[in-house]
Amino acid sequence: MPLPPLSMQLPDSIIMIRPAASAGSQAQQAFDRVSGLLQDAGVEVLLYEDHTDTGSVDVVFVNNWLCTLPDGTVAILPMQLPGRREEKRDDILQDLAARFQVRDIEDWSEYEAEGFFLEGTGSMVMDHTHRLMYACLSAKTHVAVLEKFAAAHQYKAMVFHARDRHGKTVNYTNNILSIGNHHAWICEEAFTDDMEQMAVRQLLISTGHQPISFTLDQAHLYAGNMVQLQNTAGEPLLLMSEQAVKSLTGDQQNRLTEHGTIVSLPVAYFEERGQGSIRAMISEIWLPRRY
Repeated sequence: MPLPPLSMQLPDSIIMIRPAASAGSQAQQAFDRVSGLLQDAGVEVLLYEDHTDTGSVDVVFVNNWLCTLPDGTVAILPMQLPGRREEKRDDILQDLAARFQVRDIEDWSEYEAEGFFLEGTGSMVMDHTHRLMYACLSAKTHVAVLEKFAAAHQYKAMVFHARDRHGKTVNYTNNILSIGNHHAWICEEAFTDDMEQMAVRQLLISTGHQPISFTLDQAHLYAGNMVQLQNTAGEPLLLMSEQAVKSLTGDQQNRLTEHGTIVSLPVAYFEERGQGSIRAMISEIWLPRRY
């Protein structure tokens, strides 16, 4: 199945997992506010209740174990934390197959036994149009699994190394890079190798993406954990957390709004208790629809 053209790349449907009652009413209320605002913005939200009942709010970070591809693939990915592996659910896969054209369901979980992990679109920032996967290597992103996954779908993996403002390895690529239709939101300060930074930047430019830079301090505020979608009316949206939006300079905001309306979302509750922000709370659905 051919990939969609660049102008058709943005999905308008997403998956979200609502925390169980054992996570507390505050967690549920915070989640309901976010999912409600997304629906108000015109995004189709497929909501599923947490079945693990562990009391953890990490269940909202669905993008760590589930991703979909435009060719009809649904992939279940290997996760580092054993306690989170029970989040993987057949009922969600079955529901996706009923709603969308699912060609194949792949389970890569066997790599967990070897200590190799690839945590979904936290690990991989994908450019589906050009069949590229960008990834900073970490304990949560193993190069061998990444390259096998990329090769299985005829993508090319572009790997690099990155550190946060404290000099620690960046766990998730999507905290320092977000790729939209025509822009790339990138923390170039995070790169530890100038040649890798130049190679990534040149590849982004050559594939038609305008690089827009943000700082390590902004990355600490989850400014990089942004995602571009479209609503059901076809209007592009940029989802960001409230603190990320507040961190933007006037120039950054002006440049970003050329690529969509910024939707500021109150996800501080989850940012403070997890390792992600709004981008990690959604798994966008790239699958072709059933008509």
